Amino acid sequence: MARKQYRLGEFVFAVDTENELIMPADFSPFEDENGTPDLVLTGADPMGKKPIIPWLLEDLDLRSALLSAASVVLHSSYIVHNGKAVLFTAPSGTGKSTQAALWEKLRGATVVNGDRALIQKTADGFTANGIFYSGSSGICRNITAPLGAIVVLGRGNAEIRRLGGLETVKAVLPQCGYDTEKTQDIENVTQLLSELSAQVPVYFLAATMDERSVVAVERAEKG
Repeated sequence: MARKQYRLGEFVFAVDTENELIMPADFSPFEDENGTPDLVLTGADPMGKKPIIPWLLEDLDLRSALLSAASVVLHSSYIVHNGKAVLFTAPSGTGKSTQAALWEKLRGATVVNGDRALIQKTADGFTANGIFYSGSSGICRNITAPLGAIVVLGRGNAEIRRLGGLETVKAVLPQCGYDTEKTQDIENVTQLLSELSAQVPVYFLAATMDERSVVAVERAEKG
């Protein structure tokens, strides 16, 4: 059984498998004879799927280990603009990819991932990190940037407001990857989002599919 190691921001995990694990090019495995991974996933596929993406993102051990390391996978489109990450999060079909594309077209932002991002709390603050699954967008880059804002999307006329701590937890929690039946996971993700809301602005945007939404976020960031 072969072991391959992968890095998600500052988190390192290994997979022991006899099958090929297909990763995007930016997430190639690496060898570190002296290092010890934060988590080792072993054995056959317990979910009845081949051990390829998105199977890993559904692995409850990985989700729990990430949360124990103050990290969580967020269902979101991830862009970098002026050196900072902005994450657009919402249920599927709400326009995450559209907002990312608007920022790319109108402001020259870099779209890092169309469907997932890894949020990590580090010694220097919160970061957003590329992850190895991109959904239907096909955009999947391994880029880490300081987390500048999270934008929770709805539909409307480009109205925007900043969310408080409890509002942030309620709005963002449903889009996070965690074991809903594990008390420790629930506590960890709630604590992480509470700490995030005190350091990173989280907005609710009643989004339009045009430049008005871009301008609304820019104005909110300027205060």
